[in-house]
Amino acid sequence: LKNQTASYLLNGDIQVFVPDSWHRLADPALNLDLKGDAVSIADYISDIAGDLYFDAHLEGPVSHLQGKGSVKGDHLDVMGQSVERVALDIELKDNRLHVQPLQAVVEAESVVTGSGWIGFDGDFSIDLRSTGMRLNSIGKIKETGKVDGQMDFRIQGEGNIKNPSIYGDIHLTEFFVNYEKMDNIDFQLNLVDRQLSIKGRQAFELDLAYHLLSKDFSIDLVFSDTNITPFFLTMGKKDFGGKLSGQLVAKGNTTSLGKSEALLDISNVSLTYGGVSFAKADDVQGNLKDQYLSIPEFHLDFLESGQLKVKGYGTLDGHFDLTVDGSVPTKAATLLLADATEMKGDIGIHAEIKGTVPEPDVSAEIVFHDVGGHLPQIDPVFKGINGKLKLTTSHLWIENLTGKIDSGRFQVNGDAALENFRPSSIRLDLKINKLPIIVPETMDILINTNLTASGTMENILLEGDIVIREGVYYKKVQTSLLESMKEQTRTLEVPTRKPKSFLFDNIRYNIRLKYREPFIVDNDIAYLEIHPDLALSGTLNAPVITGAAKVQEGTISFQTKSFVVERGIVNFLNPYKTEPEIDIVGSIKTVSYTHLRAHETYITISDSGLCVDRG
Repeated sequence: LKNQTASYLLNGDIQVFVPDSWHRLADPALNLDLKGDAVSIADYISDIAGDLYFDAHLEGPVSHLQGKGSVKGDHLDVMGQSVERVALDIELKDNRLHVQPLQAVVEAESVVTGSGWIGFDGDFSIDLRSTGMRLNSIGKIKETGKVDGQMDFRIQGEGNIKNPSIYGDIHLTEFFVNYEKMDNIDFQLNLVDRQLSIKGRQAFELDLAYHLLSKDFSIDLVFSDTNITPFFLTMGKKDFGGKLSGQLVAKGNTTSLGKSEALLDISNVSLTYGGVSFAKADDVQGNLKDQYLSIPEFHLDFLESGQLKVKGYGTLDGHFDLTVDGSVPTKAATLLLADATEMKGDIGIHAEIKGTVPEPDVSAEIVFHDVGGHLPQIDPVFKGINGKLKLTTSHLWIENLTGKIDSGRFQVNGDAALENFRPSSIRLDLKINKLPIIVPETMDILINTNLTASGTMENILLEGDIVIREGVYYKKVQTSLLESMKEQTRTLEVPTRKPKSFLFDNIRYNIRLKYREPFIVDNDIAYLEIHPDLALSGTLNAPVITGAAKVQEGTISFQTKSFVVERGIVNFLNPYKTEPEIDIVGSIKTVSYTHLRAHETYITISDSGLCVDRG
């Protein structure tokens, strides 16, 4: 018999009648050989795919059949779990089908062996075991990409298939979560009188019960100084860790989970980041009853001085109401920003979050109290920051945020419209007084600013004034100013490297550069007092400087002589690109004597070169 790729071969005889008569036997006798090749299991069992090969012999009366055979399968899929091959020997005797031995190869080093029997009356006995099975050979675990290790187990069962008794031990060793080694874990599995019980032990104790018929369940989970690092590792937060002591008790029915009850009682929890303890809480409780979850107020302590008071409630349909109130020391930022140093002050927090997770309603107030420190990639040290942020689901306000940057003081006010907690439009006012800008061995400047940033995130305009209170450029250039002036029409090059944040790509400038005191150039080739009247426009990637910088007075050094500046100006006339035009003229008068007569000589230096006029 052939069916697509499968073929069946049946040989033998069946004695149906009494010899030499047409009377049917009450217990016919068989003598059969049965062979199958490439038999698709899915044709008979929908959840299993793959081909089987079998060879069997049956003989004897139907009431006491006996026989032997073998079954093999390759590249099977058992409810989503791949199995490379299966092989088992079977024997039928005493109305029982015996399987011994059974070998299932999941992967090269993951093999399950077993033996057992099942009777025509439903009685059975089974014994399955594996040593050193790789957890990654189990499809559902491998899909996570986060868990690996070895599993030893032995599962035994007996009784009747209508009310089986099953006992099992599972041991997890060399257990890794996100490449971090965990402690070994042991589980015990029992099914007696249709009651399933799972007990586990590591640094916690798990007792789970489930009744197969009534669908009732109960969970009792006890933590005793339990390492909760694996919990964070499964979320990819490998730097977080901690310890937990407490108990979770729950009960209910799987057909009506909404009527479940649960009680959480955490006596102590501590959290770490990078091995450093930063938060802890005692006496955290939660109660679930009648689809209502309540969390009485508890205190979450941060480092040595911070504390948040947390309380809330929620319902099983997804609604919740959470309140957080307290303060956090700013030095907690050093846990998340590795290069942040000298952090001082604290941040007050009052937040109310209501609604549902997809559509939360947020109302929060964040207050800075003498916050300061050194942030990564920002050279100046921030000091004495005070002010307030207000946050709702749709808006953010900055109210009088003040502080010091080195010796300068700043003030920020503004607001931003939010969509999905991302700014859609902003307006910020930034005022800075006496901000020092120091370029080592080059330049020192002290400035004031009065700037405003406004617009959408796709088009931000930064406008206002930057005033030079005082400044000096003192870098030694070791070249001739005359040579520099010959390059007066060179266009200033703009770096083409893109900034890391797309936000800067969208900023346009309209900034006026003013002065309170002249900008001084004092180096090896010149002493100049410059009065700038400039404007900055364009974008970060293509800034444009326009206007003029006038030299009111000064001197130019050339070939050991000092020339007095008579006229000096640097013009930026091109409105489309930064293109300086330099016009500086300096002169010197010398006197020589011949035959007791004085001769005056005037030497002029400019972009055209040297000019000598003998008087």
